[in-house]
Amino acid sequence: MQKLHILTITCLLIILSGCSIYKMNIRQGNIIEQKHVSQLRQGMSKGQVQYLLGRPVVQDTFSDDTWYYINTFKDGKTEKETRTELVLTFVDEKLHSVKGDYEIPEDFAATEQP
Repeated sequence: MQKLHILTITCLLIILSGCSIYKMNIRQGNIIEQKHVSQLRQGMSKGQVQYLLGRPVVQDTFSDDTWYYINTFKDGKTEKETRTELVLTFVDEKLHSVKGDYEIPEDFAATEQP
């Protein structure tokens, strides 16, 4: 009887040791890569920018000339949250400025798009 009791406890411990809580990685917002930001040029139309980066998460409520691309990532294991953002400003329907957490291309303002 004692061997059966020990065997049952051992089996139960083995089964329970495989159980753990899995937490998923959570990503929200726009997934923007540096290679796409590097293709931005001053003077691009809104359509060209939207084709390259997708629709922005947030557009300025009072003006359609500021687009916000925001991405948050929460690691399931470490609970660490990372946030990146890219803010685009348009003047006369053309891309005027870019700022945020991405490296802006050196030749961003070199030539305007026709």
